[in-house]
Amino acid sequence: YLRTEKRIAAALRRMHRALRQGGVVAVEVWHAPAMERGFDPLRVRRVSGRGLEAVRIGETRLLGDSLAEVKYEIFVRRGTASWRRFEETHVNRFFTRSEIESLISGAGFRIRQVTGGYSDLAPSQDAWHLVIVADREAEG
Repeated sequence: YLRTEKRIAAALRRMHRALRQGGVVAVEVWHAPAMERGFDPLRVRRVSGRGLEAVRIGETRLLGDSLAEVKYEIFVRRGTASWRRFEETHVNRFFTRSEIESLISGAGFRIRQVTGGYSDLAPSQDAWHLVIVADREAEG
């Protein structure tokens, strides 16, 4: 949810300082190529299980400067109870692989692995998320 490179770099430096040598961090970000080429302006998702049902309507627009605004309208109910309605708005930054790797390396981390989402697959242009695993390299 940090939007500027300055704030992102500062947060990564704080993470680096908080870790012991050899400590590991995992960073997940939205992937710019997928966002720029294939985001859906309107997405509806329905989930249910264990007596709970939810419907989430997401309206996305690109703002420029690698930012996306998503307005969510969420409906939730248990069993046959009345639907409860919530609204949220999120503004997220998205990154190219080279941008996020540069920020993470610049904070002093050693990048160990970059995957396209939550798998062992290398990132493709269609991957919506990048997961970067890095460590605070042990000295000596």
